[in-house]
Amino acid sequence: MLFPATEVDESGRHVRIISENARFMPLKYKRLAANGHSLGRLEGAKMAADVKKIGEAVLELERSLNERWSAGDCNGYLDNYHDDVSYFDPVVERILVGRESVVEHLLKLYKNPHIVRSEYLNPHVIVSDGGDLAVLSYNLNTFVSDEAGGDKLRRAWNTTEVYRLVDGQWRIVHSNWAFTKSSSVATAS
Repeated sequence: MLFPATEVDESGRHVRIISENARFMPLKYKRLAANGHSLGRLEGAKMAADVKKIGEAVLELERSLNERWSAGDCNGYLDNYHDDVSYFDPVVERILVGRESVVEHLLKLYKNPHIVRSEYLNPHVIVSDGGDLAVLSYNLNTFVSDEAGGDKLRRAWNTTEVYRLVDGQWRIVHSNWAFTKSSSVATAS
């Protein structure tokens, strides 16, 4: 489920919180829910519909950018980055800020990865109240051809992309790529 924080009832007029992800709901809706109220009438149903539409659009855009990358064309991502993008990946030692520095970094590293298949797992989208900012997080497994004619896992990623609606287009304003497993010992520090 892409949007586990809310559910619209059968009438399409009420929205309620249905998971622990309620901490991401607007405060006014949390207060109503805490007092046992349904979360609005038409306003709540419209909000849920917009969130779903925005989430699907952002996820589809991300997939299209990633598929281009996987097929040997890194320009999808590079062209989409906002001028003020901030960026992390496992190679950089500190945050990169600005499209120019991110593009320079990626062009130094990029080689066609020859990815034959990608799995987009556990996508989750959080949308701002205004509908102009969306945080997309997901796990990505990429596969390359193996010697036996099948495919094998190349890399597993934890990915977070922050998209902002700019002049009618969703642009990446923050990007964070991390290896799914980079340590053999579970630790928070």
